[in-house]
Amino acid sequence: MNEILVHIMTTAISGCLVTLFGY
Repeated sequence: MNEILVHIMTTAISGCLVTLFGY
């Protein structure tokens, strides 16, 4: 996997978690 893809996916997942938990 490309580091860019991993970075984008990680950022997207983190954003979803922040939205869900309200952090």
